Amino acid sequence: MSEKKLSIVIPHFNSPSSLSVLLDSIGRYDDTEIIVVDDHSTKYLDEYAVCVEKYSGAGVRFFINDSGEKSAGAARNIGLEAATGKWVLFSDADDYFLDGMHDTVKKYFDDEEYDIIHFTVSETDQKFHQESLRKAVSRYNLLCETWLRGIEHADSMIRYYFYAPWSKMIRRSMIEKNHIRFDPVRYSNDLMFSTRIGYYADKVTVCPTPIYFHMTTSGSLSTNASEEAFYIKQLAYCDRCDFLREHLSPEELDSIENNEGLRRLLIVIRRRYGLRNFIKYYKLYRAHHLPIFTLKPDEITKMKRQLRQDKKERRA
Repeated sequence: MSEKKLSIVIPHFNSPSSLSVLLDSIGRYDDTEIIVVDDHSTKYLDEYAVCVEKYSGAGVRFFINDSGEKSAGAARNIGLEAATGKWVLFSDADDYFLDGMHDTVKKYFDDEEYDIIHFTVSETDQKFHQESLRKAVSRYNLLCETWLRGIEHADSMIRYYFYAPWSKMIRRSMIEKNHIRFDPVRYSNDLMFSTRIGYYADKVTVCPTPIYFHMTTSGSLSTNASEEAFYIKQLAYCDRCDFLREHLSPEELDSIENNEGLRRLLIVIRRRYGLRNFIKYYKLYRAHHLPIFTLKPDEITKMKRQLRQDKKERRA
């Protein structure tokens, strides 16, 4: 058996048709292994069984989440335990990789300098001809572009604000050396994982070639607007803030902090969670030292302004 350079880890739940699209988009290569972990699917079980039978013969390894914790994070951890590749890529089961992905990522297989290679994300759906509506995708591409331009603080920003685990290739030995795993929670299980790898990575880089399309589906975990989901996400974000405050120097922390507390309180108002919840979140953010009422410009906004200024100067 040839040495595996890349492990692609995919948590799955109730979406075998989308999973088939994803698996077909990857292709089959001797240097790449594909690991699918089912997170206790409750629907389309016959279709999933057909998918397992079809792709098991094509080199895909299938597992079930038997950790006792039902979440995409727990499923990803099982995939990490099974992974043998030098590098790891994560994908959601309802997303897919772009044509030529393998040719793009394999250029880094023998790299020994970087611990994380970020890739831009396509904002155009090449298969179903839809537009990605996720603001996160635009933000991740902004982080990549500012890093490529060498704008101030871009290295720290891409380490700590590229929250999603997908569209970045991570050195597996760095993950294992620092005992990094996903939180086994229903929402924002990837937030602390991305924060930790950003901190422990020696060097990161950006490839401007997109390799991934992230589908936006109604009813997904990321679009759940319930107060319960919001609360769990806020606890995860506060954990992130505590970690950064503990591990970063005051200067680096100051360079990446923004008005996140205020933005999140505005979400509480917009979603009409009520005065009691507004007070609850205000106290939560204060307890974890999230900036709320500050005149400091948002770092993402500053980067957008810098890029616009650069474009104006180039046209002139």
